[in-house]
Amino acid sequence: MAGADSLFGIGDNERRFAEQHGRVLSQGHQSGAVGGGVGRGPDLRFGDSQDADLLESLPLEQAAWIISTLPDLHSNRQLLRALAHRQLAGEVAVVARDDLQGAALKRAGAPVVLYPMRNAVDYVAEQIRQWLLDPARVPPAAR
Repeated sequence: MAGADSLFGIGDNERRFAEQHGRVLSQGHQSGAVGGGVGRGPDLRFGDSQDADLLESLPLEQAAWIISTLPDLHSNRQLLRALAHRQLAGEVAVVARDDLQGAALKRAGAPVVLYPMRNAVDYVAEQIRQWLLDPARVPPAAR
């Protein structure tokens, strides 16, 4: 997986990211949670992101980006500590569900905090604004 990015947390959104991005090593907790169609997708590893042995087994030195989409603050803090211990050269980004969680992740050492829910709301609001200005721009699939 030379040149791959690492993504912690596997779900539909992470799979979509991997399909669009290409070179991704995904690590998730439950193999059953991934569903079908992963054979052509990212290289998958399953286990606990807080497990030091698992983290040591991942080729994170090759990753340009390490992105965590883990849902809870505790898991992300543990992951950030483990990544800091390894002193990796890749960039690290962590997903937060709100400003409060984002601030806690920043205090825990997350250099980049992403807010996908906020971004989604902003995108939808802009789409609706555009459609109100010009209803002809509403795509048939949205009708």
